Amino acid sequence: MAMIKLKKNNNYRKDGNEGSKVSSRFVFLFLLALIICVINALKPIHIDDTVYIWIARQIVSDPFNPFGFELLWCQWPSFMDLGYIPPVMPYWLAGSLYVFGNDPILIKLSILPFILVFVFAVNLLSKRFSPSIAFPVTVFIAVSPAILPGWNIMLDLPSIAFGLMTIELFIRAVSRDSWKYVIAAGMVAALAVMTKYTALVIPGVMLLYGILNRRLLMGIAAGLIVLGFIISWEFFYVYQYDHTQLLWRIMNGNNKNGSSSNVLFLVSTGCITIGALLPFLYAVYIPVRKLDKTFIKIIIISLIIGLGGYLAAICTNSFEIYFTVFAGLLFSIMLLGVITELILNRDRIKFNIIPANIYIFLFGWLIMEITESLLISPFPAVRRLISITIILTFLGFRLLDRKVLPETRCIALIGCWLMVAGNIVITALYVTVDQKEADAQATLATQIIKQLRQNGVDGDVWYTGHWGFAYYAEKAGMKAVIPDESILKAGDWLIIPDGVHAQRINIKDASIIYKGYIEVKDQIPLHTISAYYGGLIPIRAKLEESRLRCYIFRVLKDKMFRTQLTFEQVVGLLNKSSDKRAAIRVLPALLNFRHHLQAPHLVILINLVGSFNKLATNKAPMIAELATDKEIAVRVAVMNTLAKLDNHDRNVINVIKSRLKDSAKEVREAAKNCLKALNKDKS
Repeated sequence: MAMIKLKKNNNYRKDGNEGSKVSSRFVFLFLLALIICVINALKPIHIDDTVYIWIARQIVSDPFNPFGFELLWCQWPSFMDLGYIPPVMPYWLAGSLYVFGNDPILIKLSILPFILVFVFAVNLLSKRFSPSIAFPVTVFIAVSPAILPGWNIMLDLPSIAFGLMTIELFIRAVSRDSWKYVIAAGMVAALAVMTKYTALVIPGVMLLYGILNRRLLMGIAAGLIVLGFIISWEFFYVYQYDHTQLLWRIMNGNNKNGSSSNVLFLVSTGCITIGALLPFLYAVYIPVRKLDKTFIKIIIISLIIGLGGYLAAICTNSFEIYFTVFAGLLFSIMLLGVITELILNRDRIKFNIIPANIYIFLFGWLIMEITESLLISPFPAVRRLISITIILTFLGFRLLDRKVLPETRCIALIGCWLMVAGNIVITALYVTVDQKEADAQATLATQIIKQLRQNGVDGDVWYTGHWGFAYYAEKAGMKAVIPDESILKAGDWLIIPDGVHAQRINIKDASIIYKGYIEVKDQIPLHTISAYYGGLIPIRAKLEESRLRCYIFRVLKDKMFRTQLTFEQVVGLLNKSSDKRAAIRVLPALLNFRHHLQAPHLVILINLVGSFNKLATNKAPMIAELATDKEIAVRVAVMNTLAKLDNHDRNVINVIKSRLKDSAKEVREAAKNCLKALNKDKS
């Protein structure tokens, strides 16, 4: 098999002029990264940023126990050691938190090294895949609407940055036959995987490149370095938490979304974030090299459909259905365009083994990333398509670069920079809307406390809600409501945001009174929440002037707010819990239904509590309440379950003893066995 001969960077052999060019390139790329970092730092803590800051806070307090706490991020608190967040980013943020304190701007500025790695890696790979237009390609990718708004302090882009640098280092290792670069590539790949596990695809990409270049041993060696880091982290995790992290998540499953919705997500979100821009690539392509009329027609059609679908997605409220059709057509036409170009211009493109293998490598890398998006982390969000976006951009610009002649290079560069300008305009829209979303959450969480205190009100202020709102609410002194657990006192306040993912509690109760609302308004008719971060399309229409609204309630008497979920929904959540410590948080909500269920369901519920054994000891009084149920099967189930819970509370023991005189023999026998079991455990 022939080897790939990618164009080498020879800047390490430089005279004065070349050295000046390298210095200028370094300054340009550094400034680009700095601008991106500043834009990101000006946006308040947003979406999942809060989770990583709270993990970093735990690391600062206990560096060797990074996940030894519970986090309220869904309906109930969950044990963080059951999560799948690798260590690199949390420990980096912990260092920032320790040095700069809880200052969001300084914390976000501290990720500049990750942005620098990303920008330089993109530039180095651009110089390999499309050397004549590398600079505009670098800027085009760095300021893409799929990338720039999504930095925050989340895991995806830092992991991708290390992944791209890994590929550059491994290409150098192969081209220079250098084992030093193999070791460097393996270590940087380990950083990528230890930043986010979706980077597990990177060792496969190195292996593919090694196979194509008859350097399989290098690919295996780099992969073994990554494996060594993973095993070391897993050993630490077992030592600290008695179970692995990565292997545990693989064994217990990750996200269980349907594969059909993931395919829909890949088509629609992928096409709106990159597809609507690719027609501009064709438009630049025309003056660079004369094309066949058929291909020009395809360009025009794809341009119309791409932009039409983009506008339809923004302007139509029911855009999910319509835009999927547009996106599918756009994707098909663009694929047809590439195939047609390759067929009609086969005499102009020299399909020798060397460039063909470059395309094999890029397409192989693309297939790996798509497979990973569907299998490893099937979550609909723009950030799940970043790597796919970058690879497709490399492919598109490489096709353009292959057509650039010396006399058309100026035209190509002008066209590429015009594409960059168009890209910046679209990205500015996304950045502005996302900034408004983050500002609204930070502003409301801060203003509510300020206004309540200025009005001289007392009592604690409680809130529901996650994302950036939770960070600023906690920072302002609010307390999070834990359904079926938190007890709000008379005189307390309850804040419920509308438009933020939050705990669902039942507020239809006379124990609270509605006092009004506070909101943030603006004239931009678009939302990125939760579309950009968790939807089939990255942006959606805002149907009212208000961007975010918080409802304010006053608590009139002591109250524990129950979950608003139905019995079936709670059972569904319980079934999804792959660890009993996590599932036990759902039990209080299930026990709320104990007085409203028919006997068969009640027996199931009681036996379910018993399956937790001593972990559910504090639930024994609730189970004991059912000892007088009219159904014999229920009373027997109560006795059997109380025997497992090992609760020696006097009231519980009295309930069990009272069943020794039950009219049903089965219940009396169960009560005797229960007392024997409790006495045995006590002794």
